[in-house]
Amino acid sequence: VGGIIKFDMVLLVILVISIIVYFLGTFGITQPDPEGLGYTGYSYDTFSTNWNADYIEGENFISVFSIFFPAVTGEMAGANISGDLKDPSYAIPHGTLSAIIISTIVYIGIAWSLGGSVLRTVGDSKTKGLWYDNQIMPKISAWAPLVIVGIFASTLSSGMSCFVGAPRIFQAVCQDNLFPQLRYFAKGREKDGEPVRAYCIVFVICFAAILTGNINIIAPIITNFFLITYAVMNYSTFTWSLTRSPGWRPTFRFYNKWISLFAAAECIALMFLIDWIMALITVVIALLMYKYIAYTEPSVQWGTATEAITYIETCNKLLKYQTIKSHGKTERPKFLIFNRSSEHVQHMFDLAKIMNEKFRGMTMIGDIIIGDPKDHQVTNKYVKRARNHEWTDIPPAITKNSLVQSCIASSFGEGIRTILQTAGVGAIKPNIALFNMKDYTDTTTMIALKSPSKPRSIESPNSFKTMKSAPTADSEDEAQGHNNPAAAPKGTLTVSSSINEDEVMMEVPEEMSVGNNPDFHAPDYIDGLQDALLTGMGVMLVAGQNYMDWTIKRNGFIDIW
Repeated sequence: VGGIIKFDMVLLVILVISIIVYFLGTFGITQPDPEGLGYTGYSYDTFSTNWNADYIEGENFISVFSIFFPAVTGEMAGANISGDLKDPSYAIPHGTLSAIIISTIVYIGIAWSLGGSVLRTVGDSKTKGLWYDNQIMPKISAWAPLVIVGIFASTLSSGMSCFVGAPRIFQAVCQDNLFPQLRYFAKGREKDGEPVRAYCIVFVICFAAILTGNINIIAPIITNFFLITYAVMNYSTFTWSLTRSPGWRPTFRFYNKWISLFAAAECIALMFLIDWIMALITVVIALLMYKYIAYTEPSVQWGTATEAITYIETCNKLLKYQTIKSHGKTERPKFLIFNRSSEHVQHMFDLAKIMNEKFRGMTMIGDIIIGDPKDHQVTNKYVKRARNHEWTDIPPAITKNSLVQSCIASSFGEGIRTILQTAGVGAIKPNIALFNMKDYTDTTTMIALKSPSKPRSIESPNSFKTMKSAPTADSEDEAQGHNNPAAAPKGTLTVSSSINEDEVMMEVPEEMSVGNNPDFHAPDYIDGLQDALLTGMGVMLVAGQNYMDWTIKRNGFIDIW
């Protein structure tokens, strides 16, 4: 790139000299020849005659615009090689604005000089005058060969700028893996990363365009693609301003977001005015590419305007949802699954997905990290999972379709309690805790039953019930709630079994614990059930000795408690 930029400077010097030579020729060095070339020298009559618009039959402003527009696209050359600039934030705006100003002055100066010194037609000739003679500039210049060299220099400079910029943009698209089919072109040269493979593609396209032999055919196509690019860029800046993103801080003092929106609409309108069929095809292809990228969701971190819009819309809808009271007609299942292991989460998620499929409910994952919050390793793990969304043990297909809430707890039971209180976003809270009875049976190896049948209320010392109100001796009936199911307070799980509270032996060897949480035992399971009920949630128990493959479509019903 450095060599090409240096060579561009040589071409720039040649181009400047050729422009000077041309203007010197129009100021009297060339002899007037109105009957031959149509050159009259600077004349008020010639200028006034040529001032108003007049087109050859079959041409109009739009057709001329489509051919001329590629001449002003070189102003974006600096942005195309932004990765190779030392200070892009300074070079791109200053270079682009300077290019616009200088190019505008040169183009207007050439147009006025030709309009003030050359006739549109010379008699009945179809080869002379501004309308027909495409080589009029070198013919009226001080030295024609130098102007011709300048034209070649301008063409070569524009071509090299595109030839350097386009492969880099194409390579960046391939490196981001937006289209996996084009991944082959992402690789660059080993020593400097030059997109050699992308160069080959651009070369083939350019060579095919040259074979047409008519620039007036290629120019409208180029204009069409540039216009949709500028339309997207202008709309992007408009959305950045509309969302007031902290990262969007335009330094141009005269910038206005409504001008950006108008420019985007103007570009689209010009596309359809030039060739509505080509414009329609271009827009459809662009929309299909956009929808494909949105559907595949490539793992890239760009900080796009779309993400900013999503954030604003999500915040507004969450605030509005808080004012909506729950109603039976609109209430949907919102399942809460606890991350015990990858296998557990996968099977519970598959089950929730089946039940959510018809009613479009939501699934939330309670991600419990066992450890001490003061332990840096534990907090680092929490940051990776909760802040950076790096859940290595949860399949991406689940994290993309569920809300994950992480917490640090000293035990799995404490983690369940924390998740039950904090899960959800705003007013969107889970309403069904999904448990698998297999978790209970796998963590209990032996229960000794030695006493006559006595109904027993299972109430863990760590449950919300105990935290809410500790038993007192003020009421003997309340103190005996363990022995009388009817006297048990509301919210307590009551089961009838042959268990004597003084003669229970429950052994849960650590090696029998399931999943990645060795601290999860049967009492934690019972605590989780009771705490879910005490927080006002529903509880769904899935019975079965083995995990079922919920991805298989079945007829009939599934037994769920």
